[in-house]
Amino acid sequence: MPDGEITGGPAKEVADEAVGEGARKKRRLFFALDPDESLRARLAGALLPMLTRAGGRPVPAERLHLTLVFLGELAPAAIPCVLAAAGRVRAAPFELILDHTGYWRRAGVMWLGARPCAALDALHDALRAELVSCAIPLEDRPYRPHVTFVRRLYRAPSLGAVEPLAWQVREYVLMESTGSGYRVLDRWELVRGTPGSRVLDPG
Repeated sequence: MPDGEITGGPAKEVADEAVGEGARKKRRLFFALDPDESLRARLAGALLPMLTRAGGRPVPAERLHLTLVFLGELAPAAIPCVLAAAGRVRAAPFELILDHTGYWRRAGVMWLGARPCAALDALHDALRAELVSCAIPLEDRPYRPHVTFVRRLYRAPSLGAVEPLAWQVREYVLMESTGSGYRVLDRWELVRGTPGSRVLDPG
């Protein structure tokens, strides 16, 4: 089977939507790291002291994520190419350490940042390289990996210390912003030396 071929499961369903009822409606998509429930709980516990002081609108724990590549508004017809591109990426699992906070005034967000991580940068770069064939205009600015945890924050908060959190990264996902939250469209395992392979959700 050729790398990236779409044969079934969530990816097939998403690709089928490109020729179905939603074929005319653009969709806001991005690749991301999606914390498991254990990490979400640890993130929520670590960030709680700052949330009580920061103001703004806290991001619910179930929406926490780290963006890998933002795709923007895409026509559904472009999605099969995006799925195939993700399936060609080769990367191994790695550890990511989240250990500092920051604030972007213009965006009005407070975030939790990662230590420099060559494996994360390589995954980001590999995805971008594979997406070239899809002719999607990607953001042209330095990659600054972070987890946004407060929005609508328009005055500088007090940035407290954060106990380092270790994230064992074993997969990445394609997400859609739905307005009311995020929907995971598909998942790919990180397996040393092999193409990313889909991880089908049970049921």
